[in-house]
Amino acid sequence: MIEEYSIELKESQHQYLQEMIEKYGIEDLSKAIRILVDYATEEKELETKIWEDERCLHCD
Repeated sequence: MIEEYSIELKESQHQYLQEMIEKYGIEDLSKAIRILVDYATEEKELETKIWEDERCLHCD
């Protein structure tokens, strides 16, 4: 069952996802985000790299 949620993205993040949607024929933004979450969930050995490495592409 899919539930609806609201998320906030920076313009460049949204643009990147839109480019990937076009490039890979993904049906919509929601599907693109589900793909990313599924990948992070399945790739346990990358968990630290995904969640603990500090990034500052869009520092608030």
